[in-house]
Amino acid sequence: MRQDYAIESILVADCGSTTTRVFLMDIVGGEHRFLAKGESPTTLEPPFSDITVGIRNALESIKEITGREFMADEHLIVPQTNAGDGVDLFLITSSAGRPLIVAAAEVAHEGAAALARAVRTTYASVGHFLQLEDAARANGSDWAEVQVDRLLRLQPDVVVIAGGHDGESVEKIGELVRIVAAGLPEQDQTGTAKPEVIYAGNQNGREIARDYLEPRSALRLVDNIRPRKSEENIHAVKNQLREAYHNRILATLPGINLLGVGQDDILWSTADAEEWTARFLSKQYQRDVLTVDLGGSSTSLFLSSGNQFVSSVQPNFGLAYGLPRVLSIVGAENILRWLPFECDEEELADWAFAKLLRPFSMPVAPRQLAIEQAFAREALRYSFQALLEGIAAFPLDLVVGSGGVLTHAASPQQVALMLLDALQPTGETTGSVELAIDSTDLMAPVGAMSRYHPDGAANVFSKDALLWLGTVITPLGTAEIGETAVKVTAESEDGEFHKVEVPYGSLALVPLRLSQKARITVEPGRQFRIGGAEKGEAVKTSPGEEIRGGMVGLIVDARGRPIALPDDPAKRREKVQEWTTAMEGGNPILQRA
Repeated sequence: MRQDYAIESILVADCGSTTTRVFLMDIVGGEHRFLAKGESPTTLEPPFSDITVGIRNALESIKEITGREFMADEHLIVPQTNAGDGVDLFLITSSAGRPLIVAAAEVAHEGAAALARAVRTTYASVGHFLQLEDAARANGSDWAEVQVDRLLRLQPDVVVIAGGHDGESVEKIGELVRIVAAGLPEQDQTGTAKPEVIYAGNQNGREIARDYLEPRSALRLVDNIRPRKSEENIHAVKNQLREAYHNRILATLPGINLLGVGQDDILWSTADAEEWTARFLSKQYQRDVLTVDLGGSSTSLFLSSGNQFVSSVQPNFGLAYGLPRVLSIVGAENILRWLPFECDEEELADWAFAKLLRPFSMPVAPRQLAIEQAFAREALRYSFQALLEGIAAFPLDLVVGSGGVLTHAASPQQVALMLLDALQPTGETTGSVELAIDSTDLMAPVGAMSRYHPDGAANVFSKDALLWLGTVITPLGTAEIGETAVKVTAESEDGEFHKVEVPYGSLALVPLRLSQKARITVEPGRQFRIGGAEKGEAVKTSPGEEIRGGMVGLIVDARGRPIALPDDPAKRREKVQEWTTAMEGGNPILQRA
């Protein structure tokens, strides 16, 4: 983007599958702050089929709040006028379009996991996965013909080819290339844009790829995804997939070019913007950070620690349009286990179908809210497991949640419990994990803003988005249910003193408020440890490392890892209700000195 004026006022439209939110940031007291937000249903589908209708509707809400005009002659006013109308910068983030349809082709199974991780970095769905190694198992000579037929019927946006280590024979990768080429339609047969083929295999096979694939595809030659047996490199494939999603999905959203802002590089995928925010949080707070976004059609997780970064974007796996896939993949039994009342699979399916028909609806009755939050737990749990596939133990000491089911929960205690049940953090390295929520839905907007004003984006997110829920201490180990797992003593800086003794299988709260910090001493039972300490070893905070309070407080989670739920349905429901009551502050274990 080229400009000859300073960027002060910034407008970001975040278009989700169900809701479009528009955010206004401007200079207040010499620094960028969040000023106002407008919301409207997303208008991507009929009868509107124009995503800018939702943006304009949301802008009307901001106009009512601020008195500022944003439109003139059906165009956005850019830059801001001397009269204070318009904005200096307009950006769009979106997760509203369909996912990129990908076909993945590999020589052997060893590369499948790397390909899957690359695909999970953006809104992409693998419609077909073919592996040459499977041909040897097929009893018959028609395996290749079946693959060709499936590719022709799928008509993918992108095909990713991988296999073979650099310097090896090209015989097998060549065979795979020829199968893929036969499965790509000739241009004059479809009249549509050529599918992209990303070749990320044995670099000696590039000439074969050019010979067979260039006539039928937009060929991209990138570094080998597995140049050696012990080495993995998904970055080049990741970048190409993101570019393909931008060009084939985002840039073609109905109405996306109708605002007439005359600026380049204004369009981001929501996942790309949220990735920046995860990296910023890790750097800003020197923490090992997990950010999660539970949307209507997708669930996205980003794990950032120092120079390590892992992401998992699950399209068609959210809490509105993505509900059928969530139910199908995680299974009704896993969702039902988080409910404190009797419920059968039929009621669960009926609720999901009703939500699918009315994606903008919010649960009102406690029963409906509990069902939605049970779905949320399993969507997060599955996505987190996918995130961790194929990587070593990853440190984690800060979790930041976003998405409607979290930001619109009835209480911060419900948010904390959903995150704990789904992610089950251990505090393995530091002994504790902090929980926070993106209370104003700013995770994606500040990520997009960062490209043009990183300091302003950091300031907005730190001061206007993060709401601290509390700190979690988890004794690690097992014992008989009811046996003491840990004793925690907390003395706040303003003189309040709390002591709690927590049995194994239980949760307890110490009421540390947002404004409070406390010195704590943690005494685990003989079969338990805290973080990297030895079993039974007491740990306490050092000066300057006091525990911070939050909307929930200090949470002691002595339920074990992984959390074990009773097999008996009645006892399981009773236990779930017990944990809910404990998180809402009704735990009789808590003692105040």
